[in-house]
Amino acid sequence: MLDMSGAATAQKPQDASPDSGLPVEPEQHYRSLWILQHLLEGSELAAETKTRLKELVEEHAADPDQALLEHLREVRAPLS
Repeated sequence: MLDMSGAATAQKPQDASPDSGLPVEPEQHYRSLWILQHLLEGSELAAETKTRLKELVEEHAADPDQALLEHLREVRAPLS
């Protein structure tokens, strides 16, 4: 889910227990949204990287895991 600024907003279902109790897929989506939200709100990423990350989140609105995976593939250090 995105807020008006284009940032991902991670909201855990209200009936989730602290240890989540959610099926694996929704819990994984929640974690991906949480990571995306913090990447977009933080100051560690350059502006152009945040712009690209927002594009990935929009392209994969129904699948935050895929958006995060593509982001990580794009920013990873090349193997030597």
